[in-house]
Amino acid sequence: MPEMEPIPDIKDIIAPPEVIDPNINFFLIIGIIIGSIILLAYIFLYWLKIKTTLSPEELTDQRKKALDQLHKLKLDHTKISAKEVANIIISSIRPVIQSKFGNLSLSLTTDEFLIQFKAYSKNLLGDESSDALIDILNDCDRLRFSPNNENNSERENLIISTIKLVRNFPKKDENSSTN
Repeated sequence: MPEMEPIPDIKDIIAPPEVIDPNINFFLIIGIIIGSIILLAYIFLYWLKIKTTLSPEELTDQRKKALDQLHKLKLDHTKISAKEVANIIISSIRPVIQSKFGNLSLSLTTDEFLIQFKAYSKNLLGDESSDALIDILNDCDRLRFSPNNENNSERENLIISTIKLVRNFPKKDENSSTN
C-alpha cells in the first residue's frame, strides 16, 4: 500500500467575526427626541404666527381708510350703479371685519357669516352693533341682487349707517376674548 500521508490535525472552526449589533433602541429614542423637537418648534412657530395680529394703529388706519372710501362713495353714489355701491361698501368694511373675526370671515357668504358669527358678534359687539352689521350686509345683498334698486335715498342711508358702524366699531382690544 502506498504510503499514507498522515492526517493533519483537525483545525478548530473559527466563528465569523462578531458584528457589533446596533442598539436599535438608542436610535429609536434619538429619532423620537428629534421628531418631538421639530414638532414642538413647528407648534411654537404656528402659535407665534397666530398671536401676531393687527396692532391698534393698523386698525385705526383701516378705519380711516374705510371712512375715507365711504365718504368718497357718499359724494359719488348717484353716479355709479347700485351693485358697485354695495361692492364698495363691502370692500371698505371688509378689513375692519377681518380685524375682528379673522380671515375666515372673508371667504364666507353673507348667510354663512351670519349663521356662524351671530352669537359671537353679539358677545363681541353688543346687540346694537351686531344688528347694524347684519342690516348693512343684508342691505348690500339686496342692492347687489335686486332688479329694481335705483332708489338713491336707500343707497345714501346705507352709506350713512355704514359710516356710523365703522366709527363705532370696537377696537381690537375692546371686549375681545380673541387677544
